[in-house]
Amino acid sequence: MNDYALREDTVEIPPGAGVEGFLHALKQVLKLPRVTDIHIDARGVVKYSHWVRETEEVGFQLTVDFDELCPYKIIRNSVVVDLGYAGEGSPLGHIARMFERAELDHMHCVSFVTGAASSVRSWFRDCAQMKVVNQLMGLPLLTDRFLEDDTLILCTAFGRGAEMKDVRMSYRITVPKEGSNADAC
Repeated sequence: MNDYALREDTVEIPPGAGVEGFLHALKQVLKLPRVTDIHIDARGVVKYSHWVRETEEVGFQLTVDFDELCPYKIIRNSVVVDLGYAGEGSPLGHIARMFERAELDHMHCVSFVTGAASSVRSWFRDCAQMKVVNQLMGLPLLTDRFLEDDTLILCTAFGRGAEMKDVRMSYRITVPKEGSNADAC
């Protein structure tokens, strides 16, 4: 293969894109001609090697559009119902109100989404004595840097077992900012 050169490139998967992000990146890589090797890193990096003709464009870089997989982009394209400020009362009561509203609209819960530096975790820790890591009330808790840090959104879809890309309606509450939780409980 004298007129070919082996080229190595990487695709970085943004946080919050999840398994769908990995699959989307792999599909785009596999569309390239002459792919010989693919390495998937748990930190969100897909490295791949492929043979390139010397006559092909040297500056070619695969670009993968993850906009349709990031939580904020999906929420932005759904109906968002604002349930107001969750100032007084227990966080569990406010979450129950979100679930109740989703049930009244005949929607099925998919996940919760909040800002990257969210105050939701401290709100639950201070008011409900619950530790929140990657799940909230049995649903995944996703973060997105494009959302405000005092926002908690319940994402819902029409059917059971739906994924984030199927979200059609979301319910939003504004949680107390970190440090102001003591009076809000």
